[in-house]
Amino acid sequence: MTNTMAAGKRLVLTDICLAVFVFTIILFSFNPSLSWIPQGCACMVVGSFIFEVTRVEGFKFVMPLPLICYFCFIIYVSLSLIWTDQSVDMMFTLIQLFFISFIMVNIVNYQGHFRSITIGFLAALIVATIDLWGQMGSLVNTNEALRVTSFLGNPNTFAIALTIGMLLAMETLIKKPTTSGRSLGRFILKAACVLLLLLFSYEIVFLTGSRKAMLTVFMLGFMILFRYFLKVKFLQKIIIILIGTGILTELFFLLKESVFFKRLSNIFELLQGKSVNDGSLSERSNMMGDALKLWEAKPITGWGTDQFRYLTDYQTYSHNNFLELLSNNGLIGLILYYSIFIFMLIVAFKQLVSRKEAESHIGFFSVATLLIFIFWDIAHVSYYSKFHWVMLSIIMGITYYLKTKAQAGPPEAVVHT
Repeated sequence: MTNTMAAGKRLVLTDICLAVFVFTIILFSFNPSLSWIPQGCACMVVGSFIFEVTRVEGFKFVMPLPLICYFCFIIYVSLSLIWTDQSVDMMFTLIQLFFISFIMVNIVNYQGHFRSITIGFLAALIVATIDLWGQMGSLVNTNEALRVTSFLGNPNTFAIALTIGMLLAMETLIKKPTTSGRSLGRFILKAACVLLLLLFSYEIVFLTGSRKAMLTVFMLGFMILFRYFLKVKFLQKIIIILIGTGILTELFFLLKESVFFKRLSNIFELLQGKSVNDGSLSERSNMMGDALKLWEAKPITGWGTDQFRYLTDYQTYSHNNFLELLSNNGLIGLILYYSIFIFMLIVAFKQLVSRKEAESHIGFFSVATLLIFIFWDIAHVSYYSKFHWVMLSIIMGITYYLKTKAQAGPPEAVVHT
């Protein structure tokens, strides 16, 4: 039996708690003294969901294949506790992420949408932007040494949150309405999404200074244009090429006006073998080299979860998810973790080419998100990132919903009275 939602049964309390939980992740989880707030909200999500679904006859929890892969990954990395006790905190974090991801997958699968997550995430980013305005007095930055962060403690983390906000705003913007006709409310929603896309892009380029996020702005813009390019007729394709070229060119010139453009250009100079005076790039390059050496010493099993920080002088992660997993958990850990993405991408590409608009839309959203996440992993450790697992949970939940809906149609849930 599939868990698609009956028209008259909504998880109102769960929706509210889920929106609040996502909201608090951005505002409080990066402050050690306030991290108990999102943890408490996560418990509220679990409690409210269990309370509401117990009133639905025949409800069954689902566990998609990618989530099973993550569970296997956790079991494998827990074996490192046999030879080191330094991984206990990390294991606790991974187990927490798995459990809340399991709940979110089932919420999205049951309801067939993730509006509450989108609302909570975008609302938190708006509050963070207002906080920046209050701190800076404006949203204009002319000091290349000043990289803003708001509540998130790190400008790169803030840039990641802003990019995820762009993905969620984009999904809402390009989603085809379920009813025909025009309405003022729909126009306001679309206009708000456009404004948020512009605002978040501006903050990424001109305020955070995050190189990978700046590149992602171009990457996302190209993917949106490419999607429309594939869907239209020949003459419209030419128009899209001309308009798209103009937009991306203008974005590049705007980027050159950023005080952080030099940070981005240093990457290309480094790739060309040129000498670059950039302490951050040099240190990260050294970290990745040391992670590679650790992996070469134990290529199959690695040294144990989170051991890179303890076996090197850096006292932090390697800033590359692939090398972090290889050095800590070996080839086995890397394969187990990225099997999550492989299975999700296979399904997402199938949805993308579907003739059903809803499936094609979610397929594009999933492919864009997953490719961006994989691209980020070159310069980011993400396997225990809350933001990543919120988005992965969305994709798993909505994909499972569409799959079961296509196979059996939406059966009604029976509500006890």
